Amino acid sequence: MRWRYLTYIAVIIAVLFQFGQVTALDAPQTLLENVEVLLMPEFDQPSILVIYNVTLVEDTPLPLQVSLQIPAHISSLSRVGFNTANGQFQATTYQLDPEADWMNVTFVTGSLSIQVEYYDSNLVKDGDRRSFLFTWMSQHDVSDFVFHLHMPIGASQVMMTPDLGSSQLYIEGFDCYKRSLGSVAAGEAMALELSYNKSADDLSYTALAVQAVEPIGEATAGRTSESNTIINLLMVIGGLVLLGIVLYYWWYSANRREMAIPEGRRAASVAPTTPLIYCQECGQRSAVGDQYCRNCGADLKRK
Repeated sequence: MRWRYLTYIAVIIAVLFQFGQVTALDAPQTLLENVEVLLMPEFDQPSILVIYNVTLVEDTPLPLQVSLQIPAHISSLSRVGFNTANGQFQATTYQLDPEADWMNVTFVTGSLSIQVEYYDSNLVKDGDRRSFLFTWMSQHDVSDFVFHLHMPIGASQVMMTPDLGSSQLYIEGFDCYKRSLGSVAAGEAMALELSYNKSADDLSYTALAVQAVEPIGEATAGRTSESNTIINLLMVIGGLVLLGIVLYYWWYSANRREMAIPEGRRAASVAPTTPLIYCQECGQRSAVGDQYCRNCGADLKRK
């Protein structure tokens, strides 16, 4: 009997702990402070990259179980999670549950800043003309809903409904559109109809130019200034000139020593071609051309 009571108490504590740690966003009055939907057609895949950036209201208890809706034909997500206090993205596990025309994405967040990312292949191509229809279905009240659109590089004749205003050229080369559409009530749909021309199937990601993450100046780490480059070049040239002088001095000195030897000594340094002659009687060495020994007068016999 005692163990039965202890089991009941443990179950009750577990249930209370679960409700205290995770609260479902299943009430229409629950408020999302901000929802920004970023659409990037033909960015790094021949489809639409869709990113939800969602901010919960300030006093939302954490951790929190969140449920958002995506189109029913989306079968997988590329990124789901939240941004930590130091700005780092923290991926988390999620669950997909189909519901009529939508797919519910459910996960637990430990932050007020949420991010969901997926690719939508429903980009219709008719020659050079592209068209796409995006719809957001809000399960919860949203204080501020924003459409953010990055058009692919090379796109022209852009048409959209609703109108997102004039484009702004970002540093990466994208024509970007951004507009706040105000508050959205739970159960209300927000749609964006988009069409544009693009002659090539190139993706924007491969066409992006490499950009510096910060302005480059004289103090930039690893940067070599123009003056330093010139100095280094002059030092290399000076070294080559010095090496040439040393080599020339060595060659000149060697040839000068050879030219300083008298002609007779240079000839003597060569092995003689005429054999030496000695007197057979007294052994005295005779000069070249002698017929008789200069010492004893004996007749010199030549071999």
